[in-house]
Amino acid sequence: HDMRGMTLLEVLVTMGVLSLVLALLLPMYSASYETIRSRDALMTLIHESDQVMNMIGSDVRKAREILLHNSSDMEHVLLVTMKVSQIAPDSSLKERIISYALDAQRPNRLLRIVQQPGNETSISTEISRNLESLHITSRTQTLFTVQLMLQQTVAGKKVSLQTASSYAMR
Repeated sequence: HDMRGMTLLEVLVTMGVLSLVLALLLPMYSASYETIRSRDALMTLIHESDQVMNMIGSDVRKAREILLHNSSDMEHVLLVTMKVSQIAPDSSLKERIISYALDAQRPNRLLRIVQQPGNETSISTEISRNLESLHITSRTQTLFTVQLMLQQTVAGKKVSLQTASSYAMR
């Protein structure tokens, strides 16, 4: 009978080598996981940035008048208000007032507020939860520059994205 088992020394050496290999691989896995999470956050910011810039650009192009301001009330910090005219399905001309504002309680949240003139109710839509800054400046009477910075914290690290574009009223 040539049955031979492993000695205690062989088991201990094997466990030591395995522990060393795992200790070397764990930081690489952890760094890869953090990189993947940061890249995922960046992709989310890119997608959100595209949506915000497309929405603002579309509203600027449709606007008849744009008022830049920095006023605030208990609920919002208004950044810009636009008077927009659109052709309704019945071929009538409908005017709307569209404002972009920060939520006063959570200033990283950007809101788009739509009102119909003569109607007291408004529709408020959150279009960003990761806003760090938004600046809309007038270059001419009809040309506006929008600078947007979004930021998200992932595993204690800040991931940010800046973008800028110019839009012209029609």
